[in-house]
Amino acid sequence: MNNLVAGIDPSTKEVVYRDAITANPDDAMFLRIRNLTLSLYRRFDMFCGVCTVIMEKPASKLNFKTLYALSVLNGAILTVFLIKRPEITIRFVAASTAKKRITGSGRATKEDVIKAVKERFGIVEPNNNIADAIAIGLCGVIE
Repeated sequence: MNNLVAGIDPSTKEVVYRDAITANPDDAMFLRIRNLTLSLYRRFDMFCGVCTVIMEKPASKLNFKTLYALSVLNGAILTVFLIKRPEITIRFVAASTAKKRITGSGRATKEDVIKAVKERFGIVEPNNNIADAIAIGLCGVIE
């Protein structure tokens, strides 16, 4: 049976799934979120196996603007997937859990996560969103 696990680093400028799905940074936040969510859905639409989407859990320590944008994006992704593909499992993980999966420390810096992704997966120049998405995705693969 085919399984698809997508670790998503929710950013209002790009969503990472296999490759980066980007939005025009000049667009309004809600337009970026709409476009990112629909692009992600289109990539899942044709897959027939078991799907799991894993997203970063919003944390109260984020600044208000980031927390708000992350919550809106997560809500949009949840709404689209729950309506269009209700069989898809959607999980949330804390950033510290994702960091611990890939580096061994829940207090790892972004640089530590990027370094671990380079070493473990041979990705030459991952940006912090790609590195975070891989760490988040590992939470669905490694229990």
